[in-house]
Amino acid sequence: MEEFNPHLFQDDLVAVLDAAGVEQAALVCQSLGGMAGLRLALREPHRVSALVLGDSPLAIDHEGMLRNVRRFLSEVQASELESRALSAGFVQQQPELAFLYSQINLFNPAVHSPRQEAGWGQRLEHLLSPDYLLPLTALDELDVATLFVVGEQDRVVTPNVVRSLAGRVRGAAVATIADAGHSPYFERPHVFNRVVADFLRRHVRTR
Repeated sequence: MEEFNPHLFQDDLVAVLDAAGVEQAALVCQSLGGMAGLRLALREPHRVSALVLGDSPLAIDHEGMLRNVRRFLSEVQASELESRALSAGFVQQQPELAFLYSQINLFNPAVHSPRQEAGWGQRLEHLLSPDYLLPLTALDELDVATLFVVGEQDRVVTPNVVRSLAGRVRGAAVATIADAGHSPYFERPHVFNRVVADFLRRHVRTR
């Protein structure tokens, strides 16, 4: 499970930016992606013009966040991971899209491959081990325009936890998306895109 290391994630992100010749970028990070985005913004803030953190546990040492994520992992099986992460209303009203969501996630072999040495829950739990957690005070040092986005019905990274985390970041904004669970970008894309676009227009200069 050594590849499940947030420090490697940020190095991969830097490698992608370098390969594309991108000196600075606005990062829009969903869920586990926020672990990489946050660490890059802390380590090399000059490379991040703005940071959007969507429903991300961040791998931060926050008691409430860790408790919520571990409770969620203990309650679900891999076969129902995606449907339980979505809001109940979305699964009922948009069964085709809910099915598509689950099928897209099957492309992630680290979560779903039976050949992996550890179960999906163990691998995700590994990312939140004490060796990888950033101290909560790290958020006090974040000096990048930051927007936290959270689904109102997210059971993995709950709105109250997101507000608590955002309160540590100087000038951070919080957008709560109604009628959405862990993936507002998928469940309510028009709302998500509008919120993110408005934020980027205010904080990112275009050439």
